[in-house]
Amino acid sequence: MYNPNLKRLLDAVGLLLLLPVVLPIGLLVAVVIVFTLGRPIFFRQQRIGLNESPFLLWKFRTMLPEQGPDGGIRAPLQRINRVGWWIRRFSLDEVPQLMNVALGEMSIVGPRPLLRDHLGFMTVRERSRHSVLPGITGWSQVHAYGSAEPSKRLALDVWYAEHISFMTDVRVLLKTLSVVVFRPTAVHDTGFMTLDRREE
Repeated sequence: MYNPNLKRLLDAVGLLLLLPVVLPIGLLVAVVIVFTLGRPIFFRQQRIGLNESPFLLWKFRTMLPEQGPDGGIRAPLQRINRVGWWIRRFSLDEVPQLMNVALGEMSIVGPRPLLRDHLGFMTVRERSRHSVLPGITGWSQVHAYGSAEPSKRLALDVWYAEHISFMTDVRVLLKTLSVVVFRPTAVHDTGFMTLDRREE
C-alpha cells in the first residue's frame, strides 16, 4: 500500500505542516549567513536522484570562500566559522532541500543523494538505493551517524530501499529528532564526507 504516490502525498502533507515553522527559521538563517558569511546564501550541487537521474540539490551555505581576503587559500577547516558550525550542528543547512521535496526530486525520508562520481565505485546492488527517491534524512543517517565506512552506509540505504514502509519512515523521523538534538557536538556529517561531500 505504501506506493510512490502515497509517499508523495505524505511528503506534501509534511511540507504543509513544516512550512509555518521552518519558513521563519529559514529566513533567519539566510539573514545570518548574509551578515557573517556573505553571499551567495545558497550552495547548489548536482546530485543523483531517483533512477540515477541528476538534479540540483539546495543547501544553505556554511563555509567561507576558498580564497581569503589576502588572496591566500583557506584550508577546509578554516572555511568553517562558528556560525557555519552551528548551522550544521542542528542541520539547518538542509532546510532549502524542502524545495527539492516540493519539486518531487526528493522525499523527506530516503537515502541521501550522492555525487555522480560515486556510481563508479558502487556495486549493482548498492546502486539499487536509487530505486527510491533520495531524502533529507534517511535510514543510514540515523543508524550510522559518524561512521566513516561508506560500505556500511550504502548497505543501510539498500536495506531501506528493499524494506520501505510507512512505519520505517516514521521511525526515521523520530530517530532524526533524537540525533539532531542529542548527537555529539561534531561538525555535521564529517564521518560521511567521502560520500556526502560538502562545499568545495
